[in-house]
Formats: sequence, C-alpha cells, structure tokens
Amino acid sequence: MNSWRQVLRRSRRADSEAPRNRWWPKEWSLRTIALGALPMLALTALHLVLFPPIHTSPTLQLEVGDITEHEIRAPFPFRAPRARRELEAARLEASRRVEPVYLKEEAAQRRSEEDVERFLQRAAELAAQDSLGPSRRVELLQREFHGIEREHLQWFLDRRDRERVAEKIRTLAHRLLDRGIVDTTPRGNYSLIHVFDPRTSQDTIVEVDDLVLGYRLNEAVKKEAVGIFHRAADRAAVADILSYLLTPNLSYDDTRTEERRNAAVAAVSTDREYARNERILDSGVRVTREDLEVLSALEDARRERALASDRGIAFRLRAGRLVLVLFLLGGLCLTLSGRYRVNLSDTRRYLLLSVLLAIHLVLVWFALSHDVLGPVAAPFVLLAMLSTILLGEGAAARITGTGILLIAVLPSISATMIVVWTIAGVAAMVSVRRVRNRNQFYKAAAAVSGAYAVSVGALHLGQAADFSAWLHPVLLGVGSGVASTALTLFVLPVFESIFEITTDLTLLELSDLNHPLLQRMALEAPGTFHHSQVVGTLAEAAARAIGANSLKTRVGANYHDIGKLLKPRYYVENQGGGSNVHDELTPHMSALVIAAHVKDGIELGRQWGLPKDVIDFIPEHHGTGVMRYFYHKALEADQGAVVKVDDFRYPGPKPRSKETAIVMLADGVEAGTRSLRRPTPSRIREMVRSVIEHKMEEGELDDCGLTMRDLAAIREAFIPILVGIHHQRVAYPGQKEHEDKKEKESLETRTQRRRGSDSVASQS
Repeated sequence: MNSWRQVLRRSRRADSEAPRNRWWPKEWSLRTIALGALPMLALTALHLVLFPPIHTSPTLQLEVGDITEHEIRAPFPFRAPRARRELEAARLEASRRVEPVYLKEEAAQRRSEEDVERFLQRAAELAAQDSLGPSRRVELLQREFHGIEREHLQWFLDRRDRERVAEKIRTLAHRLLDRGIVDTTPRGNYSLIHVFDPRTSQDTIVEVDDLVLGYRLNEAVKKEAVGIFHRAADRAAVADILSYLLTPNLSYDDTRTEERRNAAVAAVSTDREYARNERILDSGVRVTREDLEVLSALEDARRERALASDRGIAFRLRAGRLVLVLFLLGGLCLTLSGRYRVNLSDTRRYLLLSVLLAIHLVLVWFALSHDVLGPVAAPFVLLAMLSTILLGEGAAARITGTGILLIAVLPSISATMIVVWTIAGVAAMVSVRRVRNRNQFYKAAAAVSGAYAVSVGALHLGQAADFSAWLHPVLLGVGSGVASTALTLFVLPVFESIFEITTDLTLLELSDLNHPLLQRMALEAPGTFHHSQVVGTLAEAAARAIGANSLKTRVGANYHDIGKLLKPRYYVENQGGGSNVHDELTPHMSALVIAAHVKDGIELGRQWGLPKDVIDFIPEHHGTGVMRYFYHKALEADQGAVVKVDDFRYPGPKPRSKETAIVMLADGVEAGTRSLRRPTPSRIREMVRSVIEHKMEEGELDDCGLTMRDLAAIREAFIPILVGIHHQRVAYPGQKEHEDKKEKESLETRTQRRRGSDSVASQS
C-alpha cells in the first residue's frame, strides 16, 4: 500500500505545483492559441457572409387569411412585387404593343421587276414587226400575259409614245414595290409595321396605310398613277397591266415577331413602384399571400432607409454578431479540450471540427435561401451523425448544440424550429452512437425520419390550413433525415481517410479474425496469436469496466504484437517447448532482437494500411519499460562491469490513451500469470496488483489519463478472467508422476547444454 500512497502523494504535489494563472488548458501555448484562432475566425467570417445581420424594425404582424384592422398606405415611395394578375396583364399589354415584323423578300421583288421588264421588251418586239397585223400582235402578247385584258394590251401596242409610257410603267412599279405589297392586312389593330431587310439587316418602320394590299393592287395603281397619266382610260390600262405583273414582296415574319414579343414580355418588371401615401390595403379586407409580399418589401425598404440614414447600425450589427459567434466557437473549443481531446493541440481533430461546422453552415444557408426547402430541411442530422461517429457522442452533443445555436442567432429562426432541430439531432446521435455495421444506417434513417415526422407534424398541426399544407413540411423533414443519413454514409470514408480518424466501422472490419494479417499470425506465430486473443479478452473487459472504447481496445490488442511475425521463433510463446534461441545470444543481442519487434510491427502495420490509432498500440503497450529478464542476465554475465539499464528499454512512447494503457496492463498480467507455477486465485490477485503497481511506480501510466478509480476497476476486471483461464483441474491417475519425470528430464537437458556451452567458451 505504500507505493499507492507514494503515487497519490506525487500526483497531489504535481497538481499543487501546476501554474494557476491560466484559464485555458495547460497544453495550449500562446502560439497554439494564435494558430487555432485562424479556423475560428474563418468560421465567423463564413457565418457573417452567409447570414449577414439585418437591421430589424417593428413589422406588421399579419398572416395569410388575417383581416386588416386599419388601412395601410405607403409611408414613402418603394418597389414591391406585382400581383400575379397585374403582372400577367402587363405582360399581355407589352406583347400586344409589339408591332408585327414583315420580311422584305428580295426574290419576289426581283421577279416582279423582271416580269415588268419582260412585258415591256416583248411588247416592243411585237410592235416593231410590221409584217404582223395589230390583232396578231395582241394575240401573241396575250398568249404570254394572258391575265391582262386584250384591249389594254392593244392600248399599249398602239401607243406612239410607247417608250415614254413604258418608262412611266417602270416608275410606277418601283414606287409600288418600294411601298411594299402584302397579301392581306396585318393582323391586329396596328398602325405601324416593321419591315426587315435581310440584305442590310435593318428595320424600317412603315405605316400600314402606306402598304399596298395584294387584293387591292388595281386600285392602288390607279391612285398612284393619277399624277402620271391624266386620262382615266390610261390609268385603267396601266392598273390592269401592273396588277398582273406585280406580286407581294412583303411576308409576315412569325419568328421575329415572336422573339420581339417574348423579349418585351421578359423586360416587364416583376416589381411596381408605390408612390407615397398610395393605398396598399384597405381596412377590413382579408390578407392574401401577394399582400404579404408587398408588406415584406415595405419592411425591407424601411430597413434599407434606416441603414442609409445611420451607417453605424451596420457596423454595430456585425460587431455584435462577431462577438456572439466567437463566444460560441470559443466555448465549444474549451468544453471539448478536456476529456474529448478535441483541442488546438490535436490538429487533426480540431481541423475536422472546423470542416464539419463549415459544411454545416453552407448546407443550412442553402436550405434557408430556397423557399422550397426552408428551415425544416436544414441538415442538422448530418452534423450530428458525422460528429458522433468521428468524434464520439459526448463531443457530438456539444458540436450539434453549437451548430444549432449558430443558426438560432438569426432573427428569422423561431423557437419551435430550434426544438425540432434539437429533437432531430438527439435522435441522430442516439441512433449512431453504437454503430456495429453499415446496415445500422437504415435503422438510423428510420429513427431520424420518425423524429422529424413527429416533431414537424406536431409543430404544423395547428398552423396548416389543410392536409396538403401539413404534409409538405413533414415530407421535407423526413426527406432531410434520409438524405442526411445517406450523405453521412457516403462521405464518412472520405473524412476517415483525410483526417486519419478511426471509426467503429473500421474497427469492426479489423476485428474480424479472418483478416489476412491475423490469419498469417495464426499460422506463422500461433503462440503470439493465442497470447493476443487472451490479452484482447482481458483488455476489452477492463475497457468496458471504466467506460473506455472497448472495441478499439480489443482491436489494438489483436494487432499489438504483429511485429513478432518477422522472427516468431525468438519469442518463447512460439517455441513450443523446444530450445530457446536466446540461450545462444548475449543479453544485449537478445534485447535488440526483442525490441526490434516494435519497429517491425509499426512498419508491418503501415504496409497493411492499419489506422494510426491501431498502430499506436504497438509501441505504447510496452512504453519505455525495461526487459528485466535480459537486464538481470546481463548483470549476472558481466559481473563488475557497468550495464546500462537504458540498453534494455523499449523505445516507447509511454501510453497516451486509456486504451493503450489497458493493453499494456493486460499484456503484463497475462505474461505474469502464465509464469506462475500454481496460479491460485490469491496468487493471481497478488500478481495483478503487483504488475499494476510496478507500472505506476515506473511512471508508465503518467500520460494515459487513468485515475486510481480506473486502475481499481481494471484490476477487478482482470482477476475473474484470469482465474477462469487458469482454473485448477483434477489430476488423472499417474499424471503428477509423469509431469515430475518430464520436468526432471528437461532440467537435466538444460544443465547439460549449459555445461557444453561453458566448455566451448573456455576452450575458445
């Protein structure tokens, strides 16, 4: 008991000598705090960017369906969304105001000009043939231009000033084609049209009254020819000729007209300008959703005017938000820096915490910025699940709580929504705190979805106007829970790989005895394999007794001696009762060989891709302990010589976690009880107590965090298992005499071998 008192006294002295002028954990240096503040500042900046603080002012507490008590007028000019019907009417009017577009067909105009020219040339040719009589000339000309009256053809052929008349006809044709000839009157009540010329890609605005209608071409020619031909008969003849020769050269361009109308519709603003004192709502009317949008725009405009009048408000709002977020994040770091080991010194876990919160803020911002999602779909379940699996349930509770508070500071978040997020987060943490296989995520998805359905359903039960309005948020919550669970399962291996975090899922895969490395150990080093299984049983029970990670402890015990695979015959448990190779080696060489299995085990673990948390068991389960058997053997062999004890120490480090310390103790008591000739319960108890005290006195347990209460619980967990392993059996008749004879023969053999070795040494 003296040793226990000495250790306790030493612990109290160390606590009393510790500096008490710091409120932060002792492992945090000022440099560590400065570097650790960078991720927290980055998270704070991200929060301010995603959720900028907005100045709030008194608002009209109205909901859809409420009856207004007073008339509401615009206190100042502002813009607000148009009502749906008003917007549709404005778009219809904008589309109607777009004049139709007509395409100027160059080919049709060229064809008309060519027909006119061909008619005039043919008439000139026939008129020049004196051998033909007048009637024959008319007949031949009518065969080619059968749509022109015979008398009008005769009129043109008999003209002595035919060339001058032909020039006038050309002039009339050009005038009419330039004005534009269309088949029908433009659809709609339009006074103007746009004529698009593809040659120049230019628009020309033309009055509809200036157009020449195809079915009224004859009248248009007569009207146009008034100033050119004085006689009505002449105008009638020319009108008959040109109405046959000319064809429409303008066609309605449906594509360009629609494009311009669509552009005009798109240009219609969805907002409208409210003038000062313009009435927004009458008193005694029912408020619609469109009315609420106008009132919301009024409140936004009021906030902007307030900010414009006092720029200091924006600075004060951001400063206040900055302080709130920094206090939340700083408090989270302090609460996690103790037993949860998520602090500034543990860079991997600290960065993981920062990344989880950053992803959480971005996803919540995405949900809140889309009306179809909203706060119900905010993925707090994802944060809760990832932090529980990667950092543990205790740390996850604080991280999830902080994640909720980071969003709860927003003015738009209601208290009931915080309750829903809390319920969903608790359900997520409980459902994945003991993950033993990946199929458990299906149960977790069901549990989280059920929590969402109940909480969101209860929240909206009295608020929804009908069943569909109640069902929508419930389905959103259920969908958010399922999507968050699926995303957790998808990104979990990525986080494990990047941040070197070993989860229970990975440990479960490594605990399978069919793992190739364990199978190799069972075949090549069966004694070490059996020893590892016994140590694993002891360590798992002890870890469970003090609340440590029993699965991690069991896996670490399975792999803690894999370095012995390279030279299994150098370890007594694999010699099968045969000769001991260390009898032929010097103590120093034996110590080097034995200590080498630590380095070999680390290299072998890295080759097989074992997680760092599992590889840590290989050096830490020995710590910096002394190989006392070889040390005392060296003292006996080198009498009078100086033997350095450090030559027989393991390289370390000492155990830095409760799990590795438990494996160290389990390894020691398993080897110690195996050396007992008569392992009675009392001797086993004394051996266990002696091993634990010895490790404490050597300082091997200084860095692992085990308390005196923990050591007592570990001791009591070891003893029943060891007693069960080494329980006494009834000796069969003659068994004792046979065992004594075998032991005597073995002793004589070892004596003779030692004498032979001494003889050879003396001769040399």
